[in-house]
Amino acid sequence: MKVDLQNLEIFKMKYFYLIVFLFLNIFYCRSQKGKSFKQTVHNINTKVIKLNQINKVIEETYIKDHLIKSKFLGSITNELGNVFSVVNTIHIIINKNKLRTHINFVMIYSDSEFKGYYYLSYTDQLPNRIEKSKLIFSNACEGDTIELNFNSGIPSILNLKCNSKSDIYEFIRKDDS
Repeated sequence: MKVDLQNLEIFKMKYFYLIVFLFLNIFYCRSQKGKSFKQTVHNINTKVIKLNQINKVIEETYIKDHLIKSKFLGSITNELGNVFSVVNTIHIIINKNKLRTHINFVMIYSDSEFKGYYYLSYTDQLPNRIEKSKLIFSNACEGDTIELNFNSGIPSILNLKCNSKSDIYEFIRKDDS
């Protein structure tokens, strides 16, 4: 059996160019995806913090059927002089049947640097306001308010008790997320 070396070299070159083309195409497509979800949320939250308007809301579409809604509650200064900016962030996903899913976060920033968040189960669990360096939550279950004190720094847990049962949320630091 005789092998045509010229045809073999042409085949190898075509194969080589095909692999290079596929590799470059994959690399290009990945680079065109845009910003990550975390980066998009951070950019929106940074915008709303810089506006420095209490209860200011910014809404942006992340990708089709995904809306990010961020509300600036204000800043908390603790006894140590640390300043924490608080932003309620809701990730809304709308499916084909127009059903909405809400993913709720209380985002904490210091000097425009993201520190971490509390991931909450329900939108009505998000804090309502800041008073006297405390984050205030309206407790619909108990009919009273819950205060989160930042005097010693960012609290590691948040208890939004309901019907006298604990409903505990952990603060997730930036490095852990």
